[in-house]
Amino acid sequence: MSDASDHLTRIEYQQRLQPEREAGSDALAGLLAAVATVFGLAAFWLAPFKTGGIAMALAIIALGVSRGRDNAARWAFIIASLGWFVGTTLAIILDRNPLDI
Repeated sequence: MSDASDHLTRIEYQQRLQPEREAGSDALAGLLAAVATVFGLAAFWLAPFKTGGIAMALAIIALGVSRGRDNAARWAFIIASLGWFVGTTLAIILDRNPLDI
């Protein structure tokens, strides 16, 4: 028993198969999180106050853009915070200025 209303058009069938599109803000949050992660890792060695501060600022912006839904932004903030803290601690222990490269 085949009813004409049960048949899908080609466009309706393709729309059912495709996943929902992500918003552009999610892509922006991912890019900001990636840059924040790089700066956070650089804060371990290079001027932890400057690079760590930039990394944390970018990670906070990424968290705001993604509205807290993006795990990459959360991890970027954790890495940035650890890079800032550990880099500053190492700079003080090694008798270096945390503001200098």
